[in-house]
Amino acid sequence: MKHFKQCVATCLALLPAYAWADVICLMSGQEIKSKVVTVGEKEITYKKAENLSGPNYVVANESVFYIEFDDGHREVITPQDAQHTSELPSAVYNNVPPSASETASESGQGTLAGTILNGMKIEPKKKHNRFPSVGFMPRVVVGYQGTQSEYKSVNYDWGGLYADIDLMALMSMGEDMAWSAGLGFTWLQGDMKVYTGKKPSKGDWPLLNATYIGIPVMYWWKTEYVMLGTGFNLDFLVKCKLDGEKAKDALNGFRVPWKVYAGCSLGIFDIGLHLGFDLTSAFKGKDMSWSPTISVGGSVGVRLGK
Repeated sequence: MKHFKQCVATCLALLPAYAWADVICLMSGQEIKSKVVTVGEKEITYKKAENLSGPNYVVANESVFYIEFDDGHREVITPQDAQHTSELPSAVYNNVPPSASETASESGQGTLAGTILNGMKIEPKKKHNRFPSVGFMPRVVVGYQGTQSEYKSVNYDWGGLYADIDLMALMSMGEDMAWSAGLGFTWLQGDMKVYTGKKPSKGDWPLLNATYIGIPVMYWWKTEYVMLGTGFNLDFLVKCKLDGEKAKDALNGFRVPWKVYAGCSLGIFDIGLHLGFDLTSAFKGKDMSWSPTISVGGSVGVRLGK
């Protein structure tokens, strides 16, 4: 049990170091997970990610292709065309014997080092299917919504179809995270069922329709194939009809639905499940009980931009 606890503690200690490590990509193609201390004119000083309290290591600038810092920023140290392929430098020097992988890279053994020696250029490791720096993200949601309330022992049940169309600007916070905000349109419709102790026949259920214009604000996180999001809308009621007639006093004029999204990414398209929970009360009335609207639907979006 003691060894198990020590193992868990070690794993937890190493997790943040690897999760937020800088990556030094050598001309040989080898990647070093590290914490960069200084970037000088001729050499780079760093600590290994798995031992941040350990000694400093040094690598010559001419041996480094680029550094990708933990915030996603990438700095090219030696452009590919600046070094002839026959002048493959020593990878790392710090008075410590190189590891087997470093020795293999320097001697031309292995796929990437062999590629260099054959006169081919290294292409940096690219992350595909991520957020553009600045972009546009239209999104459509279609699903079902339900709202329940009570007024002086009379139960109200409103449920039916709903649809969202959001036209949002996308602002990247790196390749994995982004904010979006813009203009949204929401349509809710369904039968208004009123229960006074006796269930009415279907022909007695009036149809209630509502249209909102709002400002959607979302925070997004994604990997190559998974995308998650959460945020809210500031919605303003622009039209409400009950059986085709205007019903100004049926619904409140403002609502704040909180939204959660989970789905998968296929190229620039995102397909997933959308959940919503209105933090305000839908029905208008002094003695009306709190009536949040809950919605669930399928969502399709597209990420456009560079």
